[in-house]
Amino acid sequence: RKIGNSVRPLLLAETNEAVNVLNKSTNYQYTCKTVCSALGLSLAHEGSKLVLKQRNKPDLKEYNLLLIDEASMLDKVRLELINDLGIRTLYVGHSSQLPPVDTTLTSTDKCISPVFEEHYPTSWKVFGFSTT
Repeated sequence: RKIGNSVRPLLLAETNEAVNVLNKSTNYQYTCKTVCSALGLSLAHEGSKLVLKQRNKPDLKEYNLLLIDEASMLDKVRLELINDLGIRTLYVGHSSQLPPVDTTLTSTDKCISPVFEEHYPTSWKVFGFSTT
């Protein structure tokens, strides 16, 4: 189903596999990318660690809505970068989904994504385009 003529969405997901599912489920009607590619992020060495670094500032002026699938996987760094874009964003997911990997958590810490802890606008069913 079409979203509407005035809405110019960019559909994002955490993994390439999820991007492929988004493309197929929308019959390739919309641009779909990974969150990292849309934000200009890539892996870089910082000493012996691999970290995500922003290699360039994203140019997403042609979009006025971000729909982000697998939103529970977003960490605070990516959430801040998304917020800095100034584009309306709907985070798709559910609080029972796994949060981003955080090796500093202990067995007594809550296992919940920052998206749900910080009450970002979310929906569970969006790609049937019935948002809540």
